Amino acid sequence: MPPEHPSLLRLSASAGSGKTFALTRRFLALLRGAAATAGNGGCALTCPDRAYTLQEILAATFTNKAAAEMEERIVRALKEEALSDREGWGADAARWLDRILRHYGALNIRTIDSLLYTLARLSALELRLPPDFSLSFDPDEYFTPLYDALMDDLGPERRNPAPRFLSADTESLVRNLTDACRALAALGESGGFSSGTRLRASLLDMVLRLMREKSLPRADSAVLREDLHGLYADLRNAALAVLARIEAEGLEASGVYLGFLRTCAGLPLYASAPDGAQARKDSLEDCLNKASRGKAGPEAHRDFAAFREALAAFNLGRPLLLSALRLAPLAELAHELFARLEEAGQN
Repeated sequence: MPPEHPSLLRLSASAGSGKTFALTRRFLALLRGAAATAGNGGCALTCPDRAYTLQEILAATFTNKAAAEMEERIVRALKEEALSDREGWGADAARWLDRILRHYGALNIRTIDSLLYTLARLSALELRLPPDFSLSFDPDEYFTPLYDALMDDLGPERRNPAPRFLSADTESLVRNLTDACRALAALGESGGFSSGTRLRASLLDMVLRLMREKSLPRADSAVLREDLHGLYADLRNAALAVLARIEAEGLEASGVYLGFLRTCAGLPLYASAPDGAQARKDSLEDCLNKASRGKAGPEAHRDFAAFREALAAFNLGRPLLLSALRLAPLAELAHELFARLEEAGQN
């Protein structure tokens, strides 16, 4: 009776759930039924009547650490079986252990990256790849030359007097580069600015996303800036209107609230609105001194309500617009880099 033949097995589970343990047990079960030498014919998957060998058992894991751990577990399990008196592998375990230790490369356990690299090399002619090609798993290796070339093409002293752009015209890309640098300088979440680090890192992140998703949200930076300026103008004007109404009606407001209104009225571009108890006042009466409560007219209450609406719209829209302003010019540059990457892959 021929031994049980292998099959393709995929284990998918969360980290720490026992994938490596399960793969090890499966590998040992297949090893126990493997033949010492291969028979005639093709591989065991296409020739079910032929016994399979150790070299035809393949386990693929995500990391080198998991692969090394699996190799150690297999060797340890074979040692335990070879030294055990219980029924099971017996002398077979000792023979397999001896063979594996003498020819460790026959233990076919590798990462998915390594497996794909092997398959690509075996299929190089079909894939129209040069026979001496090599794979790169580090994005910096292929991103850095493209990034440097793009910066040279967009710089004031261009290395290439007539650079060829693939995704947009020169003027548009120069404008987006300028906008990206300004956005990172003015809107960056960390202090300082270095175009050689933050711009490059942000573009690499977006190119990697393009490689995964094939698209990025695109928007016009000029329109985004206009919308952002509108939020600031609405908030400033609404705060000034409340201040003017309080003065016109002779009302007395708390000094803290008046300071809050003045801060909102003079808020610099890109700054956030002050937060705290004053920002959460629900009615004008809560902001007035005791002597003025109940004396505010309908216009004062309407101006206060309009200010509250402008403040809420500002706090909601500002973070979204700032994020969009950071990303919009980067997206256009990332599309150019991605187009160059695709072109390089075809040549």
